Amino acid sequence: MLNRTIKITPNDKFSTAAVGCFLRLPLTRHNLAYANLLTRSQLNMTLDYPTVSQQQRELAQQYDLNFDAGIQLFGKQLIISYTLDLVEPSMVLDPAYTYESVIAVFSNLVQHPYFDQHVIDLTKRQLAEEVTELMTEPENVAYQQFFDHWYQAMPDYADNLPAALAELENATPASFSKFGESLQTVPTVILGQARDAQQMQAICEKSFHQVGLSQPFASPEVTIPAESAYQTQVEVKHYLQSQLLLGYGYHGKMPLMAQVVGLVLADYLAGDQSSRLFVQIREQLGAAYEIDASCYANNSLLLIAAGLDQKQVPAAKTLIQEEVTRVQLGKIDLVLLRKVKRGLLDLHVASADQQSWLLLQALRGELLPGYRKFDCLQAIRQVTPAKLKAFALNLFLNESYLLK
Repeated sequence: MLNRTIKITPNDKFSTAAVGCFLRLPLTRHNLAYANLLTRSQLNMTLDYPTVSQQQRELAQQYDLNFDAGIQLFGKQLIISYTLDLVEPSMVLDPAYTYESVIAVFSNLVQHPYFDQHVIDLTKRQLAEEVTELMTEPENVAYQQFFDHWYQAMPDYADNLPAALAELENATPASFSKFGESLQTVPTVILGQARDAQQMQAICEKSFHQVGLSQPFASPEVTIPAESAYQTQVEVKHYLQSQLLLGYGYHGKMPLMAQVVGLVLADYLAGDQSSRLFVQIREQLGAAYEIDASCYANNSLLLIAAGLDQKQVPAAKTLIQEEVTRVQLGKIDLVLLRKVKRGLLDLHVASADQQSWLLLQALRGELLPGYRKFDCLQAIRQVTPAKLKAFALNLFLNESYLLK
């Protein structure tokens, strides 16, 4: 059964190989906090390499292995992500450097965390320093506050490091170890690309033993619905510029095609200097320092954010709402739409030359039913003004947040 969830595919395109171990668990504040603590600590030291210098030395000796550990969020699901990039052994004239030696290091890093008070204290200090640095930027404060308000009825989904730190305040080696032990049974998948995929797969099957490898990895539901409850929030912290965030909820679940339409719409509104809102708010109104739009498909959210001259906030807010209304009425700039689609197609093709992107695509294929068979390039080509209009008509303004 392990073969079903360990999938290494052949790759003759790169002189490097990549392998990833991914664990799926529900997104809760507790899981988010402890997953941050775990993965950050593993970047420092593990049971087999109990000091920072020893772990870094081991990675360097294996021809500079690039090990990364962190989290990814897919709506209601939290993915603990371990990835390793390595030089293909066939490219190195060293008989001691093999897939076996590399996977031995990787499996030790993943499967043998160091549940020690010193590790907890060091990692918490690092997380606290990161929070302090992030919160010096007004836009980061604004995003955190926006999501806190957006998910005030579902705080597990708010996703912010300050909340994670509060959850870790009383972390002990016992509670840390308990969390680590619980991960043995959560759905797990190992994915990768290598020139000798068959050999790499056989080694991974011998090296990884989590019970979760036999669990179905695909999630029956990742979407966090947008609850219709309009709210407007203004917070005063006396910054030099204001941060305006307008959150549009999406009624129901976004199918894969709708997610692509949402991606196109976000770029159409605020993708680059030719986008509708950039031209109107930054160039014509002279109000914006920056403006951005993002489609959070698994959160049923289209978020438009702008750093603004404080005196121009009301005018900019009106322009944003009017532009969304224009799309809802079918008033689409066809030249701009073609440019946006062409840019996304070019980006998609360029990304296919990156191993990290290929690994992420493989992960999405395991997690999201139907994703493997979905042709994203074709979907981008099929986005029409009518599809943009239909998507926009399904949006509703659900939160206006202003930080000034």
